[in-house]
Amino acid sequence: MPLPIRQVPVLLLPLLVGCSEYQAIRQGGIDTFVQDPADKIDVLMVVDNSSSMESYQYELGSNFQAFISWFVAGNVDYQIAVTTTDDGNDSSVSNPARGEFVGPIITSDMEFETAENLFRVEVNVGTSGSGIETGLKTAYLALTDTERLGDQISAFLRDDAGLSIVFVSDEEDSSPWPVNDYVNAFFELKGHRDRDSFNASALTVTDETLCTEQLAAFSSPGTRYVDVAAQTHGLTGNLCDSDFAQIVNDLSLANSGITDTYPLSHEPDTETLSVTLEVDGVVTELACDSGEWSYQRILIYEADTPAIVFDREHLPPPGSSLFIRYLYGDGSASAFCGGAS
Repeated sequence: MPLPIRQVPVLLLPLLVGCSEYQAIRQGGIDTFVQDPADKIDVLMVVDNSSSMESYQYELGSNFQAFISWFVAGNVDYQIAVTTTDDGNDSSVSNPARGEFVGPIITSDMEFETAENLFRVEVNVGTSGSGIETGLKTAYLALTDTERLGDQISAFLRDDAGLSIVFVSDEEDSSPWPVNDYVNAFFELKGHRDRDSFNASALTVTDETLCTEQLAAFSSPGTRYVDVAAQTHGLTGNLCDSDFAQIVNDLSLANSGITDTYPLSHEPDTETLSVTLEVDGVVTELACDSGEWSYQRILIYEADTPAIVFDREHLPPPGSSLFIRYLYGDGSASAFCGGAS
């Protein structure tokens, strides 16, 4: 399930500097992390089936390998199901899904070719759906309407698996409830005390200037989907971004439980940063100029946060431990690696 990285509380190590009678003490510490992928993840994809979605559905369907890449890397037991944004309240739409899956559940037990073909077919949900998209509602129906969809729900929702919902839509959500009500309802499915076992991501329009003129004419920012993603610590991607494969790859990484970003517990003296990786008992110090990692400032819950970020080609492997040592400082990036960054 899409659990966050495990961070051990910082260990304070008083370090003596200078040699005067009254020695100054600079505090430093070690932040310890474990690369801990999810064991199991259930992914519900809610794909807009209105008239302007054809090109987006095609792009999504063509990137199955990118979507499962990090699940495979982490040996994650995954299930993927697809529904649409039709809730049945538009009389002009025949046979609306109303949360029903459009095809069989795709699983990690399938042969890759079988799973890829199913994914391509299922996310191409068509363009004859309602122009009044209600993705939040249909996701809720898909996971809770036991009277109608009991067999579907029991086959998909596993008690010991994380849950991720991916909303793919080029228009705003028009579901009837306030966003917070849907967020609380989704959390309740996995238990409010286990809030790390659920997240939602939004593949929607966040910047219309990146869309072609034709697509922009039929699009609107999906602010409600973005709100759900923000509240559940999921990922937000712009549908009109030209590098669609990278967006889907980011979704895979975010939901696999594998991480490339390790936030520090204190502001560091960046000149003293030391990163050590332990894999199967073998400890290796990773030089700051190796290209494997860098020091960056990132936003976490809208707070500017110091972090170590790994290159995607050099991620700590599953089960490995990461030790980040440093003295406390002002967090400035100018002194990192001798001022190389």
